[in-house]
Amino acid sequence: MRSLSIESRTPVGLRTYRLAKGHVIREEDFGGLIFNKMTGSISRVNPTGAFIAHILSNDELPYSIIIGHVRRVFGLLTDDQELAISTYLEQLEDSGIVESGVCDPEHLSCKSVESDPTNQVFAEESSTSSFLRAPLSVWWDITGICNLKCKQCYSSSGKALADELSTTEVFKIIDDLASMRVFYIHFLGGEPFARKDFLKILEHCQLLGIVVMISSNGWFFNDKLVHEVVRLGVRHVRVSIDGSCEATHDEIRGVSGSFNRAVTAVKLLKRAGLPLVGIGPTIMKENFAETEALIDLAASLGADEIQLDQICKVGRGTSVEELDTEEHLSLTSLINDKTDQYGESLLISAPEGTWERKPFLGCVKSGTVFPDIMGCGAGRTCLAIAANGKVRACLFYRDYEVGDLKQTRFQDIWKGKGNPRVDWLRKVKDGCLGCIYETNCSGPCPMQAINSSTDRAQFVNNYDGEKRCLMSL
Repeated sequence: MRSLSIESRTPVGLRTYRLAKGHVIREEDFGGLIFNKMTGSISRVNPTGAFIAHILSNDELPYSIIIGHVRRVFGLLTDDQELAISTYLEQLEDSGIVESGVCDPEHLSCKSVESDPTNQVFAEESSTSSFLRAPLSVWWDITGICNLKCKQCYSSSGKALADELSTTEVFKIIDDLASMRVFYIHFLGGEPFARKDFLKILEHCQLLGIVVMISSNGWFFNDKLVHEVVRLGVRHVRVSIDGSCEATHDEIRGVSGSFNRAVTAVKLLKRAGLPLVGIGPTIMKENFAETEALIDLAASLGADEIQLDQICKVGRGTSVEELDTEEHLSLTSLINDKTDQYGESLLISAPEGTWERKPFLGCVKSGTVFPDIMGCGAGRTCLAIAANGKVRACLFYRDYEVGDLKQTRFQDIWKGKGNPRVDWLRKVKDGCLGCIYETNCSGPCPMQAINSSTDRAQFVNNYDGEKRCLMSL
């Protein structure tokens, strides 16, 4: 966490604290993860920090009562330890994780807090477990139905799968995800809104407090549907736009008029006040020359973010031509330039090594690392659910299933139960033993060894290969 320049404020002994609105704490073996439902950010805390966040999620508490709870669970505190707690609370406040107020003893009381005692006070940040107690998120292809015919479609969508999950089966899986405290679901397809019960599914997620992100082609959006999406608490919608003009987009997507529908969808979602509206192009030979114009289009539409995905050679994408190494490097340079141009007004992201300014590098340097931002998260921080309930480690790793939700509960699939592929994903990789990040970093995408070109493999591994390994930093 960043160092602070603390301004003059109410003395700590006269202040109250509570976990900020939209934040939730989930306990982990290393302490806990604090999830911001509004922004999607995740903060890692040690056991003492997790305990403090837990008690502040139940009530607004004066500083003196917070200290009393910590003493009861962790034992007597030295002056330095108590000072560390006050500093920690100020750090959480400056980060927006907690909110503070002025103490009013007449209206505040100490509520009992259930917690397992421990003699570990101010535990050092340690390596995380080989996997978390629950995924941070799941990808979910909620249907195989799609009204478009995209050249690059990883799932070869079009018609519904013969054995797609029923509404009741979907609800049961969502119940299980909620009980595990999965932070959010990313619904994809096919086209999610082509599924007739999709609004009911969103309503069930809202009822259970699960944050929802949706990837959509934008075709079905109108004022009425957008109103429902906002009402049902969806946090983030990313609309797929693959060209900066109608001709390119419609050619890639295979249906005339799809560009205008997608652009209209972005405008409607922004006008309705959805928290995050994004654009998601897949960059390939066919639209590479329009990458800069695509970023400018996102900015002109007022989008909050644009994620530039690269083609993955699965599904219909096997017949699409990838970028070569020089194009990859050119794209990296362009993204850096456009990020400087737009600053915080437009978040430009690109997975798998496209962008040299990788988010985890700053976390590595500050020592606040956890698996979500270090290499491939497949089977480590997330899993992918198919429309028929089959579970894979990743959306794109489609040749190997790790479970079937029609036969096994999600909890048991996540635990692995000796599944060799899941065990392999969570295993410390060859050559990584002894690195302080060995349980946090998975290395490059395993797909590179399966079905991608040498150019893309270099690209995913930051072009320089092992020279870019964290151990060399």
